[in-house]
Amino acid sequence: MEILLLLVCRLAALRLKLLDEALRAFGRCSRVVPADPGPRIQLAACRTELGDSAGAAAVLEALAAEHPAEPALLLRLAGLYVR
Repeated sequence: MEILLLLVCRLAALRLKLLDEALRAFGRCSRVVPADPGPRIQLAACRTELGDSAGAAAVLEALAAEHPAEPALLLRLAGLYVR
């Protein structure tokens, strides 16, 4: 049982590390191609997964201001507000 718990803890740590790395990568991508909303959408998704709903909302709010006719952004943002 202890080995299973250890394995689960290691997998969780790996997932957090990978999300943290993804967060940095999408942040870099969003600065390189600021006109493309894709990296910032993924940046918001990573922030959400890491428990940073406020940070994710800030990213999506900025995107929604730039792309007000994009319903997918508004739906993602609404999902954060409901949490």
